[in-house]
Amino acid sequence: MEGVCKIRIPNAYPYILSALKVTATSAVVGAIVGEFVASQRGLGYVIITSQSSMNTPLAFGALVWISIIGLALYGAVAGLSSVLAPWAEGQSNR
Repeated sequence: MEGVCKIRIPNAYPYILSALKVTATSAVVGAIVGEFVASQRGLGYVIITSQSSMNTPLAFGALVWISIIGLALYGAVAGLSSVLAPWAEGQSNR
């Protein structure tokens, strides 16, 4: 039974890490939408309040920060992917 886990888990790393790349960026979107609905602070709240006060530069600044956070999370998962499954580089693109 132990040999089965040693073989299957490493083979699953590329698929798990590909799913993490997608969900890491989706989590940022989900957090912002949650802040749109019910929040008193955060980037979603900043976007909503800047929209109502017509402060476009502040809204774009918040969008830039959201983009940076999403890219950082994606980069962190991609870096983790290259450490945990170096043999699978480029497989997810096929």
